[in-house]
Amino acid sequence: MSALFFIAAPPLFSAETKKESKIVSPFDVLQVKIPGLDALLKTDEAQVKCTGEGENKICEYPWVGIYIKAVYKFLVGISGMLAVIVMMAGGYYWLFAGGNTGRVTQAKEYIGGAVMGLALALGSYMILNLINPNILQLKPIKISTIKEISVEVIKKEYESKSCNNLNGTLTKAMITGYCQPKLADFQTKENFLCRVGLNCTCPKGKGSETECNRNNYCWTCCNDFDTSKPYCDKTASGTSPAPGQIAADLTCFSVGTKICIAGKDYTVTDTGKGIKGLHFDVWVDNCSQAGNITGELMIKIGGC
Repeated sequence: MSALFFIAAPPLFSAETKKESKIVSPFDVLQVKIPGLDALLKTDEAQVKCTGEGENKICEYPWVGIYIKAVYKFLVGISGMLAVIVMMAGGYYWLFAGGNTGRVTQAKEYIGGAVMGLALALGSYMILNLINPNILQLKPIKISTIKEISVEVIKKEYESKSCNNLNGTLTKAMITGYCQPKLADFQTKENFLCRVGLNCTCPKGKGSETECNRNNYCWTCCNDFDTSKPYCDKTASGTSPAPGQIAADLTCFSVGTKICIAGKDYTVTDTGKGIKGLHFDVWVDNCSQAGNITGELMIKIGGC
């Protein structure tokens, strides 16, 4: 008979290891490439530049500016081609006007409009520079490293919070859903044994070689055991877990205390080795539902 060991359980599990993130350029997955973009990407200006290490690392991403520059050059080229075509059309109208004043006037309008448009396209850089030079300074976007916060860090934060004088008031707490994993729900026995090691006391103890890792939270798999025999069926106090039960810090909340979580009442029936302060564990029958009740949630002491 095993005793439940209450710790944070993610809604889904796969044995995985932490990998270093890789910078992937969005231009590598463009379906339609802008002419001239490849040449710009080969310049030193288009390279991602990073300074610092760890949490102080800051990277400059020039991708937005490079893309806008490529679009600008492409549109200027297109406008030049269109201007030449319109001027040729105007010349054709003028050449074959046959003395028709209306056609000559229309031809002049074509040519004049084309010249004006070409002048605006080619002089747009100068115009924008006169209006505001900062418009043309396509500076890279600076992004600093996001500090990773593990489940253990969050759990310790709520365990250190005061649990006094909370009756009838809304407050935020760390809630963990736990359950009895079923072998049929996992593709491999290893994944099943790791999930049991996360939710319960292992029937035959924990292994020493296989380590599970999920969102920077690490634990050890259980040793293989006979799943036809009871497991994950007893709480720390020796009772059988059931829906609606919650494990809490008994120095703060006595057995029988009602706690409202997500509009549903739960009753404190147990405690656990790792449960302190505003950290609670909730039993669910279906492990796929554990994630729905896991996280930082608003609770109300005294019931809904």
